[in-house]
Amino acid sequence: MSTATLIPAGTADGAGGADDADDQARRLHDIANARTAVEGATSILATDTLSPADRATLGRLLASGVDRLRTLIGNDSPDVAAAP
Repeated sequence: MSTATLIPAGTADGAGGADDADDQARRLHDIANARTAVEGATSILATDTLSPADRATLGRLLASGVDRLRTLIGNDSPDVAAAP
């Protein structure tokens, strides 16, 4: 995914200055954290050693991570809009 899709509308030319760069850095960090949580949960869910309670907890963590990614990326992103 191109980082250009993550720049808030109206600031793609860099006119927002350092504040936009800080916001962009925070947003990319938040996206990386959510993606790591989703990846970790899916790896653990793939094992056969989980109790039903642990599996349910990881399922909720996975759903939460996906919701967070949707919020951070937004539905107006070309990468999201192009998905089938």
